[in-house]
Amino acid sequence: FGPVGIMRVGADGEMNLIVNPQVEQQEESKLDAVISCTKDAVTQLEIEGSEVSEDIMSQAFDLAFTHASAWHKMMDELRSEYGKPKLE
Repeated sequence: FGPVGIMRVGADGEMNLIVNPQVEQQEESKLDAVISCTKDAVTQLEIEGSEVSEDIMSQAFDLAFTHASAWHKMMDELRSEYGKPKLE
């Protein structure tokens, strides 16, 4: 299973997606999606939206997974350089 990367995705008035929007952007957003991802899959969704198309939602999932994948890569690099062996 491993670590989980969590991304919040919002959408502005023109439905441009925003990863980890600021509080002011969240208040005006037409989409509030919190998406949890492992290295391999989206594992949990919490979504609130107003007139959001399936296409936009699909793009939001892809965007969150892409950003979570970058986070997982960074965590793997940090673990390999600074991590300690797991206890048995």
